[in-house]
Amino acid sequence: MSQLAQALQKMGDEFRRNRRLQWGLMVIAIVLFADLGARWKDRIDANQKKLAQTQIDLATLKRQAKNEEAMAKALNDARRAAELADARLWVVTSEAVGQAKVKDWLADLLKQAGVGNASINVAAARAVVGQQDESSGAGASKPGVGVGLYEFSATSAFAFTPDSLEKLLAAVESGEPLARIESLSVRRNERRVELGVRVLIRLKGDSS
Repeated sequence: MSQLAQALQKMGDEFRRNRRLQWGLMVIAIVLFADLGARWKDRIDANQKKLAQTQIDLATLKRQAKNEEAMAKALNDARRAAELADARLWVVTSEAVGQAKVKDWLADLLKQAGVGNASINVAAARAVVGQQDESSGAGASKPGVGVGLYEFSATSAFAFTPDSLEKLLAAVESGEPLARIESLSVRRNERRVELGVRVLIRLKGDSS
């Protein structure tokens, strides 16, 4: 028998006879397994935390993507609305031209609705807030030279039928210019209406 084999056999015999050695090796093995288990648990916990954080980051990215899509849609809708408003916005070179245009437009709507003998009055243009003519002072009601948005108010009094009034009101706010109904007074006994409208117009003056 070789010396190595003899040494191994001697160690084996010693291990079987020595209970203290057996218990010592067993304790060492338990400690090693416990340490290995603890490290394994720590690694699993760390991986679980990484997984949870990844899931949170993914959910955040999804929310951001949805918000960006909603924002892009809102911006696109606003852009389309601005383009539509620009397409309907009248541009005139002077207040007098704007007043005449508003008067002709309202007279044509009244005629199409079957209304006759209507009176029409167009007031002086009023600058939209933030668009006042600086050369005329803040709150100036008369447009000056330059480019700005102005409101032209018109009032009309006329006899009506329910059908003609319905057609007229629908035509005012869905027609060519950017217009809205400002006031409406109906005297049923006299079958007479007083209508106020406001039209938004861009005034592009001549600076020469």
